[in-house]
Amino acid sequence: MNLANLHNDEATAHPVEGSDVVVRGYSSMGTLQAMGTIEVEAREAVVPDRRYVAYFVRVALESIGDYPQEASAMIQYDNIPKLLTSLEKLAKATLRTDRFAFSEVEYEVDGLKITVFNDGRGKNMFVVTVENVSVHFNALNRIEELKALITKAKVHLDTHKVAF
Repeated sequence: MNLANLHNDEATAHPVEGSDVVVRGYSSMGTLQAMGTIEVEAREAVVPDRRYVAYFVRVALESIGDYPQEASAMIQYDNIPKLLTSLEKLAKATLRTDRFAFSEVEYEVDGLKITVFNDGRGKNMFVVTVENVSVHFNALNRIEELKALITKAKVHLDTHKVAF
């Protein structure tokens, strides 16, 4: 994990004044290994002087290969329920080949894109993409593992919310 890269993600997610003190907290909820790695984190940013709190789920991707790439998406707290519902729908996606040989079902939120697709033999798979970094999964049932990590992050945020 490259902490220097995280600053830009958080700065665009919640702009603050240059003189504000920002207290950040984060906990890893776990990782998924496939053709690459996905890490899910619960994150909070607090500006005590303004009584401002923001909550996010960070989804960080690292590709495989000789020159692995990294990217992350900060999912805003208000978008987490819709993401979880969409993951459930994607996990149950049925791709038919009677009209077209290949199909894709896609959902995108806050820079995170999940695409379910079929290969030439009719097998359903999915890919998670942030910016130009992708992690591929050969089994559609692994969406449930991703959903479980994001759910765990939401529960963590709900349990540890700051009350001003």
